[in-house]
Amino acid sequence: MTVEKKCGSAPWATLCPVTETEEYVPEKKPKKLIGDYLTAINKTKDNIMRESEYDPQTVSAYPAFFVRRILSYHEDAVLIANEINLVQEFGLDNRLQFEYLLHGLSKKNRYAKLVKEEEPENLDLIKRYYNISSAKAHEILALHTQADIADIKAAMFEGGSTCKVRSAK
Repeated sequence: MTVEKKCGSAPWATLCPVTETEEYVPEKKPKKLIGDYLTAINKTKDNIMRESEYDPQTVSAYPAFFVRRILSYHEDAVLIANEINLVQEFGLDNRLQFEYLLHGLSKKNRYAKLVKEEEPENLDLIKRYYNISSAKAHEILALHTQADIADIKAAMFEGGSTCKVRSAK
């Protein structure tokens, strides 16, 4: 037997058929990724926040910091991203940030790789020798000289060889 029940709690929600034996579970929309937001800002100019106006997940899942950071790698977008950073202390809503970027930037292909900090050469050695975290190893590495690092390498040497030589009989 089929019963009609309201889908959702909003007054404009439609009626959905539900059987008595199973409860109706609304379909979950796939979560928006950072690439979806950047594509909307840079290429398509679709306001995905307004399309899903009654979906709070789209607004709350907006990665504002990462979007601004990625856009700040481009000359034409760095000032607009900085303007949002300046007014961020007043609690600017995610939807407002997205729409400001959407309408403030021209349609353009913007691709950039994130710049990652390179690890110092002997950081892993210091971490293993003292059994400490990366943050503390950065501090301790600055205190060591090259001679100290050579001593640590000698103490941590586990043996072995890179090439195998057969012994003559």
